[in-house]
Amino acid sequence: DTGYLLAAWLNSSVARALCRTRAEHAQNDYRRYLAWVVGDLPWIFASKDATICAKKGEIIELSRAMHSGSVKPEDGQERLDSLIQTCMAHYSGRARDRQRGLFEHREKFAQTKHAEEASDGRYQNIG
Repeated sequence: DTGYLLAAWLNSSVARALCRTRAEHAQNDYRRYLAWVVGDLPWIFASKDATICAKKGEIIELSRAMHSGSVKPEDGQERLDSLIQTCMAHYSGRARDRQRGLFEHREKFAQTKHAEEASDGRYQNIG
């Protein structure tokens, strides 16, 4: 199943667009997708998000059908991209939430540290 998931992810428009922005230019507007470019793609399916977990099964089944030939790639690509975009939206949202939490924690820490320094005389307001 992981192979089908990986194939679907790498063949999605989202992954291709992400890789294209970082790949080296080659002749005739081609790109070189070196290992580090592909390796830098986020593995969104490791998320515990309920929506991503639910869509993961659909993506695997669609990828399996596209590889077996029961669904033509041109017919399945739009559905695949829709599923991947839904997962990316949830992945990005969770990443923003985690980042927001880090910023809030950092701000609280800075305020606490500032207050401690002010109370023990290490902070002096020079005016």
